[in-house]
Amino acid sequence: MNASNANADAMPQTPARRWDIGRLAIALNLALIAGMFGWLFTSGSARSSWETMEHGILDVRAAIYAMLGACLWAILAVTVAFGTNRERKLSRWLTLLALAACYLGLATSWRDVHWWGQRRRIADELPAYQSVAATLRAKWPKHDDATPELGAFSAYPLGAPRSLLLLSRRSLTPGGPPLESVERTPDGTLRFQLGGRETGSWLEWRRDDGPPQSFVDGLEEELRVERYASLGDGWFVLRYR
Repeated sequence: MNASNANADAMPQTPARRWDIGRLAIALNLALIAGMFGWLFTSGSARSSWETMEHGILDVRAAIYAMLGACLWAILAVTVAFGTNRERKLSRWLTLLALAACYLGLATSWRDVHWWGQRRRIADELPAYQSVAATLRAKWPKHDDATPELGAFSAYPLGAPRSLLLLSRRSLTPGGPPLESVERTPDGTLRFQLGGRETGSWLEWRRDDGPPQSFVDGLEEELRVERYASLGDGWFVLRYR
């Protein structure tokens, strides 16, 4: 009996598994950063959500991302500062700083991330708008009217319209953003104002090779170029302010 007990005591004991909270926090932080990047890149509505937050107005989705990021980073910071020797090693401190840099990078460059995604989404709409632009270049409406592509619209100003304001929003492609208005300036440039998830963005066709310019629309409102990107063949995707 004593011999068997001695043998049992001599057998190596398997150490109990211990949750590595720091490693879990790192994984959750990385997943959240990837999710935030994906949302900004793929969602047209992400811009309005972040701009709402910047103006001090609560937006639920953006607020959830912000609070989760703050909580997960704080959990990791606590484990690095007050955890075991393994959790307080140099690599964890460097990881903590790297994650902070990622969050700060998204906070300062989220507009660029959203813009990259918006350019890709709107470029997919281009073939449909090329067809409508060809029709409008051949015959620009002189008064209120309706066409199969645009539906019913009002033309402003009266007599020599520069703006076609659509009376019902419609998408030129399945699932695409609705078209709100079409602008034409004296140089023949056509501008298509998009709405829905892509509110604030435009598609523009120019006769010349020059960059997009600020202009005054048919309602006498001046629009200034914020940023733009060329899509080729005289087409641009851009934002005005």
